[in-house]
Amino acid sequence: MVLLRRTVVCTVYLFIFNLYGQNLSKNFEHKTFNELRDLYYAEEDTIIKNQISDAFINKAKRTNNQSKLARGYYYKVFLQEKKEDKIRYYDSIINNTNPPLKNEFFPVIAYLEKGYLYEVDLRFMDATDCYLKAKQEARIRGNDFFQYKATFSIALLESERLGEVEDALKLYKECYDFIITKKDESELYTQFYEYVLFSLADSYKSLGDLEMASYYNRLGYKQTLITQNMYLNGCFILNEGANLTLKGNYKASLDSIKIALPKIKKSGDKFNEMAAYYYYGKAYSGLNNQKQAVKYFIKQDSVAISLDQSYPELMSAYPYLINYYRSIENKELQLKYTNRYIELDSFLQVSYKKLSKKIRKDYEIPTIIEDRDELISTLKRKNENIQYNFIWVSVIALLIFVLACYQYILRKRLRRKFNLLIEKDVNTNDVEIETSITKDTDEIELGISQEIVELILEELKVFEQNKKYLKSNLTLQKVAQQLNTNSNYLSKIINRFKNKNFTQYINDLRIDYIVKELQVNSQLRKYTISAIATEVGFNNSESFSKAFYKKTGLKPSYFVKNLNDINSGR
Repeated sequence: MVLLRRTVVCTVYLFIFNLYGQNLSKNFEHKTFNELRDLYYAEEDTIIKNQISDAFINKAKRTNNQSKLARGYYYKVFLQEKKEDKIRYYDSIINNTNPPLKNEFFPVIAYLEKGYLYEVDLRFMDATDCYLKAKQEARIRGNDFFQYKATFSIALLESERLGEVEDALKLYKECYDFIITKKDESELYTQFYEYVLFSLADSYKSLGDLEMASYYNRLGYKQTLITQNMYLNGCFILNEGANLTLKGNYKASLDSIKIALPKIKKSGDKFNEMAAYYYYGKAYSGLNNQKQAVKYFIKQDSVAISLDQSYPELMSAYPYLINYYRSIENKELQLKYTNRYIELDSFLQVSYKKLSKKIRKDYEIPTIIEDRDELISTLKRKNENIQYNFIWVSVIALLIFVLACYQYILRKRLRRKFNLLIEKDVNTNDVEIETSITKDTDEIELGISQEIVELILEELKVFEQNKKYLKSNLTLQKVAQQLNTNSNYLSKIINRFKNKNFTQYINDLRIDYIVKELQVNSQLRKYTISAIATEVGFNNSESFSKAFYKKTGLKPSYFVKNLNDINSGR
């Protein structure tokens, strides 16, 4: 899911001027700055607005007023059609607001919006440089709001353009911590709060934490009802519809998308309209309604054509269309969507540093290679340039095959870790760490008598056998009290005989337990990750997932999915 970045980066800044007025006169020479400002915003004719902004700039130069000069150049920006001309005026703002001028808004806004234009041109390094300068200038001027707007812009670039969602999520959380206490101070802060909520929800969805995504979707939905921001309200509903699709709740997903789509279309947001059609298709595909799935994937592609781009998140529609037209032996449309798939993939390789893995794993490349000769021979009678087409498809197939091999290797690595974990639990028990005590050495190292060490080790064995480690909120002090010893002794003994600290010791016990339990308990595998985490004593799904990955090298969601696949015979 995507937001129109211009909405996020640019239009919110118009609030800071709050400029409205009446068309007082067409004689601009002797007008005050405030009168010229009001005339500019009241006028609709572009030619006259240019004259007014020129008068504003000339007056600022005559009076040597740098702040007003920057404002005049900013008026000029909105009258330009070409990006190059906009950047020229942004540079004029920057050059006229250098220290010692301490304008609250300039040149911060100029850097932010110039960065956005660079980003549109895929000049990511230049865009990042502008965002960092904007943050620095905002810090110099003591403007906390724009510091976090710059941070937000960097996060958007990382998540939407570079695919670095985990890194972006950290920045979104920083923005959330800042805005949560200020969200009711003004309309400007409230709108920023809503965009941050959406970005958090969308990031968690991209990372597969669907419960957290739903949490922020609910917050955003309620918030936008209060502010009557129907565009963002539709975005939150659509995002939750996508979330429901990923959860497999397809009928509820269709209901959400049906509510969201009119609001999205009314706003003119083609990107999220394209996403809505995609998740319509995914939901119908999940319901095995192939006809409707194809219908909406084709609509998605129509919007992608009008925009001349797509997003990695939405690319699995094309393998679906290719397979569908192969199944009904419509070679022309099969080739059409194969070519569309490749064209968009080429765009993504230029636009994104890291492509979504879904682009590769949802489409089996060997199928294209296997059907290539048949497809070309069938179309030979209809195409005089068959030799050119053969070479073109061959190159495409080779490219996709190489990319598929790369994805195949990644999948094999994960599968190997999974198999090793299963084999370890099926065929062997974990080897207990040596707990024998050497009196001459251990008493000196630990400063604890042999009798006490043996007693504590025996208590630890009972602690493990009774699975007391599954209780939540365990601390070193609490466990020491349960074992009738002190935390210092317990910590030393765990470090010496378990070769790990207390936290790692408890976490590893929990993970070893849940790995075995998930293999034998099919009901437990139906729980959410958050619920499984609670079952074994973790306070939240994030800490559980980190501990699981550290112990096994796998995400718990991947482990559960593969267990289910094994039990279902797949």
